[in-house]
Amino acid sequence: MVLDLSNGKISNFRGHYRYTTLLERLNSKEFVSYARDGFVRIWNIDTKRCMRFFRNSAGFITSIQKIDDSRFLSCTNTGLVHVWNKDSLIWEEELKVNGCGIVLFSKVLSNGSLIFCYSKSH
Repeated sequence: MVLDLSNGKISNFRGHYRYTTLLERLNSKEFVSYARDGFVRIWNIDTKRCMRFFRNSAGFITSIQKIDDSRFLSCTNTGLVHVWNKDSLIWEEELKVNGCGIVLFSKVLSNGSLIFCYSKSH
C-alpha cells in the first residue's frame, strides 16, 4: 500500500509475493520497489501496475538510490552495487566495493560521485 500525502488516498500495488522492504521514486510517473521475494519492480503510479521486474541474484538489497529519471543503483549485503536502467532487464554496471561486507547505503552526489556507507561484518 502507498499513501498519497497530497490527498490522503491509499493505493494498493500488487505484485510482490513477500514483504516490500525498499521504495524509491524514479520520476513523476514511476517508482521502484524491492521485496524479500528477490525481485526489483518498476511501477506506474497512475495505473498501479508493474511495468517491469528484475530478479536480483546478488544477495539481499539493502538500499536503492535514484541516479536519474530512468536509472538507479542498488546496494547489497555482498558488497556489490549495481546500476540498473528501468528499460532493460539486467543491470548495466556492477561495482565491487572492496574491503567491505555489507553496503548499507549509497548516495549519488551532484557531481556524479558515489559515497557508500558499509559494514565489514556480515
